[in-house]
Amino acid sequence: MTALGELSVNKCAAVLSAAMALATATAGVASSASAATFTPSPVSNFTLSGSLTVSHPQATTVTCSVEMTGNIDSSGATAVISNVAVDPGDWACGSLLTANGTPWIVLPTSTSSVMIWMGFTSPWTCGGATAASWTNGAPSTVTFSSATVPGSPGCTVSGTLTASHSVTIM
Repeated sequence: MTALGELSVNKCAAVLSAAMALATATAGVASSASAATFTPSPVSNFTLSGSLTVSHPQATTVTCSVEMTGNIDSSGATAVISNVAVDPGDWACGSLLTANGTPWIVLPTSTSSVMIWMGFTSPWTCGGATAASWTNGAPSTVTFSSATVPGSPGCTVSGTLTASHSVTIM
């Protein structure tokens, strides 16, 4: 291997090592900072379902029926959403407006709030972390109140989803 090739391999290995160290440190901070947990746990085929309105400054606002399906881990620290169905409401739902970037992660940040990493495409893309309120109850709900999802320039999500399996946050 040439000296230039060895330099590239070494540089890639160093960047990968630094990225892994940062990810590990970040995961440790997130888990220790968030004492709130989902209960019961674990839960398979957990759902959040309802109606969401997605707005983008350069596009039409659409209201869609949304069902997120995933699993809550055994510690109750996170829900991993592996499937997101976006169905009619508006004509664009499921065809023009689709979910992207799964798995989505739902992290309880207190007994009354969650952080969710989510994304949508329609022909623009927005995706990243946004906050939503959580209301424990029978059933519990998560409410997006003009929540900003990052992007260029991003989108806004509003609406309420209902949690399955009598899931609450403790």
